[in-house]
Amino acid sequence: KREKYSRRRTFDEDADIDYINERNMKFNKKLERFYGTYTAEIKQNLERGTAV
Repeated sequence: KREKYSRRRTFDEDADIDYINERNMKFNKKLERFYGTYTAEIKQNLERGTAV
């Protein structure tokens, strides 16, 4: 019954690619969900080039 309802996710051309395969993409999303609030400042510093 489940096979009838399964479908592939649509591919987003504009999304940044920060993964090497589908499993890694899910892992990255999970990390972002749990630790994103704590790493936001670090990511901003790295993008600006002002990281210590």
